[in-house]
Amino acid sequence: MKITLIAYNCGGYDTITKQVTVFSPNKPKASFTVDNPNPTTVDVVTFALNAKACVNNVRWKVYKTYNPLYNGTFINGTNKFSFSPQMTFGDTGCYTVELYMDNDNGKDSIKTSCAINVKNIYCIPSVASLIQDIGISNVTLNTINNTSTQSKQDYSNYTPSMSTTLEIGQSYKLSISRTSNANAVTRTAWIDWNENGKLD
Repeated sequence: MKITLIAYNCGGYDTITKQVTVFSPNKPKASFTVDNPNPTTVDVVTFALNAKACVNNVRWKVYKTYNPLYNGTFINGTNKFSFSPQMTFGDTGCYTVELYMDNDNGKDSIKTSCAINVKNIYCIPSVASLIQDIGISNVTLNTINNTSTQSKQDYSNYTPSMSTTLEIGQSYKLSISRTSNANAVTRTAWIDWNENGKLD
């Protein structure tokens, strides 16, 4: 089709015509992503559509894989019809995600078992006092290179935003740094190898 724009002012008028081609959208193919597939019971999980075609409506169904009566909780004003809902999960275990979507040319759905694997919150260590000298200023392991302000707080959790992949049989260097060395310190690292919420 052709669309013509006519503009007027006190000096007269002008026109411009453009050819516009309108295409019918393809049938959607249901697909989604999650920002944190291995959250703890206090983390927020954000879902996002990964569909290429236009989508008119969506519906999410998220429930515990081995106990369908238990669902996660939608938060921050989102719900099962939101395009990018946010959820929390009060119980550990695997959760199945079902996504239904449609547009003017059709509909599609996807069901992914154990798309979310919720684990217990990691233990929070207690600190008697903050001493500037013995705090941590940087941790480096494989692709993680995290610099923070030394000894401003007793504990920080970076797991929602930082992760790396360690392969079986490979060797990796773990570096823990501080900006001063007036006091001798001993460092110990624990890793949750199987992501069950328990540090090994």
